[in-house]
Amino acid sequence: MVQSPKHSCEYIVNSVNEFLVAMRDSVNNLTDEEFEMHKQAVSTKIAEKDLSLRQENSRYFGEISTHRYKFDRQSQ
Repeated sequence: MVQSPKHSCEYIVNSVNEFLVAMRDSVNNLTDEEFEMHKQAVSTKIAEKDLSLRQENSRYFGEISTHRYKFDRQSQ
């Protein structure tokens, strides 16, 4: 959900649509090497161990709030 106290619903919808088109074009223009580099970066980020209880809590809450419930994602 996106809301704004300063902009109309139409403005927000148009802004989101512009962003989605720009991201689609960006992803479509990735080379195979760039795509593999991004995949590796995501894998590395997921595999990182939590450095604090706060990070661990944030990771667990992220799983709960998105209804994914993959609490062992780091070990997969």
